[in-house]
Amino acid sequence: METKAKSLLNLRKKTAALTTQENFLFLIVLVVVAGGIGLDLGTDLYNSQSWVHLIIDVVLGALAILGIIYIWIHLAQTRIFHREELLTAIGDAHNWKTQFNSVKDGITDEIELQFKKWKLSPAESEIALYLIKGLSLKEISVLRGTTEKTIRHQTLSVYSKSGVAGRAELAAFFIEDLFYRPSDENAPTTPLN
Repeated sequence: METKAKSLLNLRKKTAALTTQENFLFLIVLVVVAGGIGLDLGTDLYNSQSWVHLIIDVVLGALAILGIIYIWIHLAQTRIFHREELLTAIGDAHNWKTQFNSVKDGITDEIELQFKKWKLSPAESEIALYLIKGLSLKEISVLRGTTEKTIRHQTLSVYSKSGVAGRAELAAFFIEDLFYRPSDENAPTTPLN
């Protein structure tokens, strides 16, 4: 579902005739034109030009000033809109991060609970978590400050206690049910053991 801010942004992007840079350029041109018309008007008044010429200068100067005001207001509105869009995006990111952390904490709790059901020791639980994260036995041995042979023995103990054949089955045990929707026809019908 698209938020109101996203809908407005898409509409504005589709209908916007000028970019912010083009608006600034146009604003500068109008300021130069208004200044030139002002100088011309002053010179015409000093030289007593005809009223028709003076009226044309006044109308063109007024149009240039109105154009400057319009673009200035448009740029201010665009800036406000983008600020609101940024604040909405920051809020959405914060909400997503909060929800993600909640889910992550829940998954971590469930993994730890399953480790307890399997009666893994604290060392085995740590090694199992590293295995799920995809670390190699050598990397785990460096992190734990022990030999690779010790890690290999503890890994075999993890597999034995959990009833899985290897690293892939261990990881699949925890992530298998994360990648289906309840409406999927092939979704497992039983929860984690």
